Amino acid sequence: MTSAAAARRAREQADITVAARMTSKGQLTVPKRIRDRLGLRPGDSVEFTEEAGVVKLRKRLPESPFAAWRGYAKWLKGQDPDKLIDDWRGR
Repeated sequence: MTSAAAARRAREQADITVAARMTSKGQLTVPKRIRDRLGLRPGDSVEFTEEAGVVKLRKRLPESPFAAWRGYAKWLKGQDPDKLIDDWRGR
């Protein structure tokens, strides 16, 4: 890796501090450098957390649509899937 590439990589990984102004409606524009760094696109959700007076912003990842069903069929564990399908289909 060249020294220029190493310097560019170090800048990309460094902490970013950018100012933004809040509108009268409480809206903020997330600066482009932050959007790019977090991979934010229009329509994405973000999450604000406050810890000891420091507010953090992070991209909110969508929950899996299957999360609610996780563990739902534990009673089927260890059974032969082919036999279960045949039973369900009345064979």
